Amino acid sequence: MQRADWALGHDQKTATVVADTPGGTPDYDKDPATNYGYSTPEIPVTNRVRVFDRHLGTWCPWEDANDPTGPSVTSDGKIRFQFIVRNTGDVPLVNVTLTDDMLDLGAAGCVISTSLAVNETTACAVFGSWEEGQHTNTATATGVDPLQKEVEDTDPANYYGQGTPSIDVLKRVRVFSGGSW
Repeated sequence: MQRADWALGHDQKTATVVADTPGGTPDYDKDPATNYGYSTPEIPVTNRVRVFDRHLGTWCPWEDANDPTGPSVTSDGKIRFQFIVRNTGDVPLVNVTLTDDMLDLGAAGCVISTSLAVNETTACAVFGSWEEGQHTNTATATGVDPLQKEVEDTDPANYYGQGTPSIDVLKRVRVFSGGSW
Protein backbone atom coordinates (compact mmCIF):
# COMPACT_ATOMS: atom_id res chain seq x y z
CA MET A 1 0.00 0.00 0.00
CA GLN A 2 1.45 3.35 -0.95
CA ARG A 3 1.21 6.40 1.32
CA ALA A 4 -1.32 7.96 -1.08
CA ASP A 5 -3.65 5.00 -0.39
CA TRP A 6 -3.39 5.29 3.40
CA ALA A 7 -6.57 6.36 5.19
CA LEU A 8 -7.56 7.09 8.77
CA GLY A 9 -9.96 4.70 10.44
CA HIS A 10 -11.29 1.41 9.10
CA ASP A 11 -10.27 0.83 5.49
CA GLN A 12 -10.94 -2.30 3.47
CA LYS A 13 -9.48 -3.01 0.04
CA THR A 14 -9.83 -6.07 -2.16
CA ALA A 15 -7.14 -7.31 -4.50
CA THR A 16 -8.34 -9.20 -7.56
CA VAL A 17 -6.15 -11.34 -9.84
CA VAL A 18 -7.36 -12.56 -13.23
CA ALA A 19 -5.30 -15.04 -15.26
CA ASP A 20 -5.77 -17.53 -18.02
CA THR A 21 -5.37 -21.20 -17.12
CA PRO A 22 -3.19 -23.45 -19.33
CA GLY A 23 -6.35 -24.51 -21.13
CA GLY A 24 -7.21 -20.88 -21.94
CA THR A 25 -10.05 -20.55 -19.41
CA PRO A 26 -9.92 -17.34 -17.35
CA ASP A 27 -9.58 -17.80 -13.60
CA TYR A 28 -9.63 -15.24 -10.85
CA ASP A 29 -9.14 -14.88 -7.14
CA LYS A 30 -10.11 -12.15 -4.70
CA ASP A 31 -8.45 -11.42 -1.37
CA PRO A 32 -9.83 -8.74 0.99
CA ALA A 33 -7.49 -6.86 3.32
CA THR A 34 -8.52 -4.67 6.23
CA ASN A 35 -6.40 -1.87 7.60
CA TYR A 36 -6.92 0.52 10.46
CA GLY A 37 -4.99 3.72 9.81
CA TYR A 38 -3.50 5.52 12.79
CA SER A 39 -2.57 9.16 13.04
CA THR A 40 0.15 10.90 14.99
CA PRO A 41 -1.36 14.25 16.00
CA GLU A 42 1.01 16.75 17.61
CA ILE A 43 0.44 20.34 18.73
CA PRO A 44 3.54 21.80 20.39
CA VAL A 45 3.10 25.24 21.94
CA THR A 46 5.93 27.67 22.66
CA ASN A 47 5.40 30.38 25.28
CA ARG A 48 8.08 33.09 25.04
CA VAL A 49 8.65 36.26 27.04
CA ARG A 50 10.43 39.53 26.36
CA VAL A 51 10.97 42.63 28.48
CA PHE A 52 11.50 46.30 27.71
CA ASP A 53 14.91 47.56 28.80
CA ARG A 54 14.20 51.12 29.95
CA HIS A 55 17.93 51.97 30.08
CA LEU A 56 18.47 51.02 26.43
CA GLY A 57 15.01 52.18 25.38
CA THR A 58 14.38 48.96 23.43
CA TRP A 59 12.76 45.54 23.69
CA CYS A 60 15.09 42.64 24.54
CA PRO A 61 14.92 39.55 22.28
CA TRP A 62 12.21 36.93 22.82
CA GLU A 63 13.26 34.22 25.29
CA ASP A 64 11.86 30.71 25.58
CA ALA A 65 12.35 31.05 29.34
CA ASN A 66 11.23 27.60 30.48
CA ASP A 67 13.35 27.72 33.63
CA PRO A 68 13.38 30.36 36.35
CA THR A 69 14.46 33.05 36.61
CA GLY A 70 14.03 34.14 33.02
CA PRO A 71 14.66 37.78 32.11
CA SER A 72 14.56 40.42 34.86
CA VAL A 73 12.40 43.51 34.68
CA THR A 74 11.88 46.41 37.06
CA SER A 75 8.43 47.63 38.05
CA ASP A 76 8.57 50.44 35.50
CA GLY A 77 9.40 48.01 32.66
CA LYS A 78 7.08 46.26 30.22
CA ILE A 79 6.50 42.56 29.62
CA ARG A 80 5.15 40.72 26.56
CA PHE A 81 4.27 37.08 26.07
CA GLN A 82 4.26 35.39 22.66
CA PHE A 83 2.44 32.13 21.95
CA ILE A 84 3.31 29.95 18.95
CA VAL A 85 1.14 26.90 18.19
CA ARG A 86 2.24 24.44 15.50
CA ASN A 87 0.73 21.32 13.96
CA THR A 88 3.76 19.03 13.60
CA GLY A 89 1.66 15.86 13.31
CA ASP A 90 0.55 14.03 10.18
CA VAL A 91 -3.14 14.99 10.25
CA PRO A 92 -5.07 18.28 10.31
CA LEU A 93 -6.35 19.55 13.66
CA VAL A 94 -9.64 21.30 14.48
CA ASN A 95 -11.06 22.93 17.61
CA VAL A 96 -7.62 24.39 18.33
CA THR A 97 -7.56 26.37 21.58
CA LEU A 98 -4.91 28.30 23.50
CA THR A 99 -5.13 29.21 27.19
CA ASP A 100 -2.77 30.66 29.77
CA ASP A 101 -3.04 30.04 33.50
CA MET A 102 -2.24 33.67 34.40
CA LEU A 103 -3.59 35.70 31.45
CA ASP A 104 -7.04 36.05 29.87
CA LEU A 105 -5.82 35.71 26.29
CA GLY A 106 -9.18 36.54 24.70
CA ALA A 107 -9.54 39.76 26.68
CA ALA A 108 -5.93 40.63 25.82
CA GLY A 109 -6.67 40.38 22.09
CA CYS A 110 -4.95 37.06 21.36
CA VAL A 111 -6.65 35.49 18.35
CA ILE A 112 -5.39 32.23 16.85
CA SER A 113 -6.62 29.96 14.07
CA THR A 114 -9.07 27.31 15.30
CA SER A 115 -7.92 24.76 12.72
CA LEU A 116 -4.39 23.88 11.63
CA ALA A 117 -3.32 21.96 8.55
CA VAL A 118 -0.23 19.74 8.76
CA ASN A 119 2.86 21.97 9.29
CA GLU A 120 0.73 25.09 9.82
CA THR A 121 1.50 27.61 12.58
CA THR A 122 -0.57 30.25 14.37
CA ALA A 123 0.72 32.84 16.85
CA CYS A 124 -0.16 35.88 18.92
CA ALA A 125 1.48 38.20 21.46
CA VAL A 126 0.04 40.06 24.44
CA PHE A 127 1.23 42.41 27.17
CA GLY A 128 1.56 40.99 30.66
CA SER A 129 1.38 42.64 34.07
CA TRP A 130 4.47 43.16 36.21
CA GLU A 131 4.62 41.24 39.47
CA GLU A 132 7.40 41.39 42.02
CA GLY A 133 9.47 38.24 42.45
CA GLN A 134 9.53 35.07 40.40
CA HIS A 135 6.66 34.87 37.91
CA THR A 136 5.72 31.79 35.85
CA ASN A 137 2.81 31.45 33.48
CA THR A 138 1.95 28.31 31.54
CA ALA A 139 0.36 28.17 28.10
CA THR A 140 -1.76 25.18 27.01
CA ALA A 141 -2.69 24.37 23.41
CA THR A 142 -5.24 21.71 22.46
CA GLY A 143 -6.60 20.36 19.19
CA VAL A 144 -8.70 17.45 17.86
CA ASP A 145 -7.62 15.09 15.07
CA PRO A 146 -9.94 13.48 12.46
CA LEU A 147 -10.50 10.46 14.75
CA GLN A 148 -11.72 12.83 17.51
CA LYS A 149 -8.58 12.24 19.58
CA GLU A 150 -7.63 15.31 21.63
CA VAL A 151 -3.98 16.29 21.75
CA GLU A 152 -2.46 18.82 24.20
CA ASP A 153 0.83 20.49 25.03
CA THR A 154 1.95 22.98 27.70
CA ASP A 155 4.92 25.34 27.95
CA PRO A 156 5.95 27.72 30.77
CA ALA A 157 7.50 31.18 30.50
CA ASN A 158 9.33 32.88 33.38
CA TYR A 159 10.47 36.35 34.34
CA TYR A 160 11.73 37.91 37.54
CA GLY A 161 10.11 41.16 38.69
CA GLN A 162 12.63 43.37 40.47
CA GLY A 163 11.58 46.32 42.56
CA THR A 164 12.60 49.68 41.11
CA PRO A 165 16.03 50.53 42.45
CA SER A 166 16.23 53.71 44.46
CA ILE A 167 18.66 55.60 46.60
CA ASP A 168 18.03 58.07 49.38
CA VAL A 169 20.44 60.92 49.99
CA LEU A 170 20.49 62.66 53.30
CA LYS A 171 22.33 65.95 53.37
CA ARG A 172 23.16 67.66 56.64
CA VAL A 173 24.44 71.13 57.08
CA ARG A 174 26.22 72.34 60.16
CA VAL A 175 26.71 76.01 60.71
CA PHE A 176 29.35 77.32 63.04
CA SER A 177 29.12 80.78 64.35
CA GLY A 178 31.98 82.90 63.23
CA GLY A 179 33.34 80.46 60.71
CA SER A 180 32.52 78.46 57.71
CA TRP A 181 32.72 74.81 57.05
